[in-house]
Amino acid sequence: MPSHYRRYGLAALIYAAGFAYILLRWDAIPDPVTVHIGPTGEADGFAPKTLLSTTLPMIIGIAVTLILPLFLPPRSLARHTVDVPADGALPFSETVARRVEKLCDASADVVSKIILAMAALLAVMNIAMVVPDVSLPFWLEIVLWIGFIIYVVVIGMRVTSKRTGSNRTRTNRPATSSCATRAAWAPIRRRTTLWSPRCCRRTRARSR
Repeated sequence: MPSHYRRYGLAALIYAAGFAYILLRWDAIPDPVTVHIGPTGEADGFAPKTLLSTTLPMIIGIAVTLILPLFLPPRSLARHTVDVPADGALPFSETVARRVEKLCDASADVVSKIILAMAALLAVMNIAMVVPDVSLPFWLEIVLWIGFIIYVVVIGMRVTSKRTGSNRTRTNRPATSSCATRAAWAPIRRRTTLWSPRCCRRTRARSR
């Protein structure tokens, strides 16, 4: 099983555990329930106590989890072919197909890591917001959000740097091999240039 599928499964387990914990602590949740926290760390939004209002952050996370993978290109697209006129046809390239497959795998890997981290963050924030005795300090919530944003930026930059490094390697290899080939063939070319007139003279002398 690909690693990004396992991350999707872990995210689902985290959301399920969050829902289960809120249902177990249902009697401890006040009515009305907090649905928004202001910039000062104080609750400034309330709603009647329902399953929707007490689990709204996790519901939003589940919706994002279901939507994000829809924007990923399918891996089968790398080898998809269509019938076109002979004048506009391009030959199938196995190398290009493999590169597209690697790009699809890398994109799915990044999205699955973001979904897993988001599930853990939203589950913790949701529980801390509605259960009074599990509340987190406001500064810790800010640190968690900043850490999540930094994590998303870092994994995105790592994928970009890997792609750039592989492109540079592929670009430099032909230049190195061509230089080595020229250096190896240079003495042979010199010998051919120096000896070719003599060979012609000997051939002419023999024909005479």
